[in-house]
Amino acid sequence: MVEGPTLTRGLSADLDGEPCPPQLIRWLATLDNDLLSLLETIAEEGEGAWLVGGCVRDAWLGAPSTDIDLCTTCTPDRLLTLFGERAIPTGVDFGTVTIKGQNGHYEVTTLRTESLYRDGRRPDQVEWGTSLREDLSRRDFTFNSMAVDVARQLLYDPYNGLSDLHTRTVRAVGDAVLRCEEDALRILRAYRFMRRDDGPLWTMEPMLHAAIIRHRSRLNMVAVERR
Repeated sequence: MVEGPTLTRGLSADLDGEPCPPQLIRWLATLDNDLLSLLETIAEEGEGAWLVGGCVRDAWLGAPSTDIDLCTTCTPDRLLTLFGERAIPTGVDFGTVTIKGQNGHYEVTTLRTESLYRDGRRPDQVEWGTSLREDLSRRDFTFNSMAVDVARQLLYDPYNGLSDLHTRTVRAVGDAVLRCEEDALRILRAYRFMRRDDGPLWTMEPMLHAAIIRHRSRLNMVAVERR
């Protein structure tokens, strides 16, 4: 039986998790030592850290991502102090610090609360938070709103992203209209997910499709290099 890594347990999440399914346990067993060391350092400080988003989604689909993202209760200033020369302040204003490892770089983003997205891309103002629940509620699609606590081997899936992966459905988190208003790039991402592999075409949930039609003019707000 494959077992995941053994690590110090950091701060618990503020929502209920469920044991990781076997496919994710097998993925956890392959994580690089420098990533595990990063998680251990944060946990030893009494903070929480979770693998989140696309890496969790891709691992369940059987296509482990080399792009590993983490979210944490640890503030950017504290991350810069903890990791010293290994830390790069790539997006400190929005809570993101990149940590250099021997085999790759890891983006670590502090949990936060946000104001309006008046430019259609980024929030006007952010404040650091401690709620994983709130962080996942701001993400684009249900299958990107999953997180994993590596030490506890728990999966957090408050929007039933695994179910949508099973049915190959692209569904917005919460209010689809609001998600499209916040970030126009999500419109393009939704269509890209519909043909992300060689299998059958993914289905777009009707409310998301209606929201995209309503806000299609906001694509003009997306920089050309991001299209």
